[in-house]
Amino acid sequence: MNAWMPHSREGDVRIYSEAEMRRILGTWFSDVSWRRVGSTACVAVARKGA
Repeated sequence: MNAWMPHSREGDVRIYSEAEMRRILGTWFSDVSWRRVGSTACVAVARKGA
């Protein structure tokens, strides 16, 4: 998908992998969880530590 997006006229979209999202969110949050929703979506939840 990411290889195709530069050729799309739909806008600037970046699809992140789970590892990328965990790394990005882990910069500011200590607790990051990830779960799949259906077959095409995921939800990432991040919480600040105490």
